[in-house]
Amino acid sequence: MVGKLIDQLSGQPFASFIQERQLNVVGMPRTALGDSHDVLPNATRGYTYSKVVNGEWQRTSQPYNLFEAYGPSVRTASGMTSTAEEMAHWLIALQQGKLLNTTSLPLLWTPGLLNNGQARGFNRLQNGYALGWPTVLRPEHRAVAPTGGGRSALFVYPEDDLAIVVLTNLMGANPDMFIDEIAGFYIPDMRPATGFGLPPTIRALHTELGTRGFGQAEALVKQKQKKNPTYQLPENEVNAWGYALLKQGQAQNALSVFKLNVYLYPQSGNAYDSLAELYASMSNRELARKNYQRALALNPQNAGAADYLKKSL
Repeated sequence: MVGKLIDQLSGQPFASFIQERQLNVVGMPRTALGDSHDVLPNATRGYTYSKVVNGEWQRTSQPYNLFEAYGPSVRTASGMTSTAEEMAHWLIALQQGKLLNTTSLPLLWTPGLLNNGQARGFNRLQNGYALGWPTVLRPEHRAVAPTGGGRSALFVYPEDDLAIVVLTNLMGANPDMFIDEIAGFYIPDMRPATGFGLPPTIRALHTELGTRGFGQAEALVKQKQKKNPTYQLPENEVNAWGYALLKQGQAQNALSVFKLNVYLYPQSGNAYDSLAELYASMSNRELARKNYQRALALNPQNAGAADYLKKSL
């Protein structure tokens, strides 16, 4: 829709307008609009480790070339190739008012609201959508965060005078999932060890357990529940916390968190499934099998649990 408005108001195609009013102004000779039909100087083809099998995407061990076609109607959202350096120059020019009046940026970066007054986005991280810009809404270090093709991302942290650009050619690299960690090198409060990105209640618990030890997770939560009967930790958020710890190489701490989730939600097949998965990765077959059995009993449709139990016979 924005592209159509630009076409009409400027009297020229969107791609030509962007080339003239943006790329040429900044000086971006290696940035171009195109797709797999075009021969772009110095461009590298995209690739993926997934392919469609029987109508479904499946992970493979071999990379495959991507062939992508972007017609004029979708060039507002697709088909640009660039370099991280040139995108950095573009972001600087944008924030210095060389492309738009700087007073327009708050409007450009403010997410729209639904009829219920809430914002919605692509996923748990990109939880809002502004004028062509996905947004990351949170109490601290908010960001505006365009992504592309599961392979490229740029995050602008307006209050922190920081922007990070990560461009790859691998569909599925999903750099938006680790850009905050890069930001942590420049903003100490955003380092994963501080629990940044966790919901406030869980981050507070994370900080306390960092002092007491994660082995005290269940006992500490019991104390909090006794003092405050309304104290709650949502299942999905606790589960995500465990996987975040696992990603940071803290397997034992993740184990304590997954155990906590089983305590909190004893009728959740997913809670047992996550615990079983971790035990399996730690080569504890007995406990992996025990928890997969419980996960399958609670959710007979759990194909992963059934497959593990079948192979472990």
